[in-house]
Amino acid sequence: MASFAAHMRELIEEILAAEEQGSRQAAAAKARALEIKGEAKKKAAALLAAGREEARAAADRAAAEAGAAALREKAALLEAASVEIQNKVRLDDGAKSSAAAEVVRKVLGL
Repeated sequence: MASFAAHMRELIEEILAAEEQGSRQAAAAKARALEIKGEAKKKAAALLAAGREEARAAADRAAAEAGAAALREKAALLEAASVEIQNKVRLDDGAKSSAAAEVVRKVLGL
């Protein structure tokens, strides 16, 4: 009977040791999971920041391109308006001389 009790005690000690080892392994796994989760959060934050920066840079480029296009369109419209005005206001030499004479008379008060 003593050997049965010793055997049972040994069995119980092994079970307790296995439970203790299982608890340590579970705690280590939980700690590693928290570490992995923290690393994943850091990587996600870095990717998000990089994405934001990339989007900001793309928006800046688009705004610059739109501004340049607007300036080119404005220059083209001004050139077209200038040509149209020149085409509409064609004065012959006689009309130019009469206009110049009229300006001189007005300036001199004649």
